[in-house]
This record gives sequence, structure tokens and C-alpha cells, in this order.
Amino acid sequence: MTHGEGEWPVVQDEDVLPERTIVLVVIGAVGIAVAFVIWAFTLLEHPAAESLARRPGEVGLAQPPLFDESPGEGPRRAAEQRRRLESWGWVDRAGGVAHAPIEEAMRLVVGSGP
Repeated sequence: MTHGEGEWPVVQDEDVLPERTIVLVVIGAVGIAVAFVIWAFTLLEHPAAESLARRPGEVGLAQPPLFDESPGEGPRRAAEQRRRLESWGWVDRAGGVAHAPIEEAMRLVVGSGP
């Protein structure tokens, strides 16, 4: 395209990245990431569940393991627990409370549905 007399030539500006803005955004993103990492480690060291005061009689949310395999007792304790889960026996003979094999108890509960 030719320019006539009195017309201004079309000149495109150079592509310039605003370096200061880019640096500030990167520094802000790194700062936010560091803050979240510190916050996460703080939560791991001091879980919120431990910091909450429990009311008398309140049950904790964590369930105990089915088989306690502590290092000192290990397999012997697990074998005792397994034997109890798989056998009949008295919990309180005077009170008439007994325990049943877990498979039998589940079969009875499922079979007594509506």
C-alpha cells in the first residue's frame, strides 16, 4: 500500500512484556505456595481434632483397629483376637451375655432383615 502525501505511515509497536508485572506475579505465586506449605505442615503437627475439647461422654471419631498387632505382642495377640472372632464364648456368664462367631452373627443379622 502506498502512502499519499500528508498521510502518516502505519508503524506497529514492538511487543514488550511488562517485566515488572511478571516478576511481581511470580513472586506473589511463590509466596502463596510457601504459605500453603507452611500451613499444611502446621496442620500435620497439630491436628484440629486434638485441639478440640471433648465433652464428657463424647465418643471419638477414630475406630480402633480390628486386630491390634503391636510390636511387642504381634502375631500372638492377632491369633487370640482371630480365635475369639471365630468362636462361641461368654462375655458375662452371670449377665447372660455371650459372643458368637462373626460369620454366624453376620448371617443371623442379614437373615433377620425386613
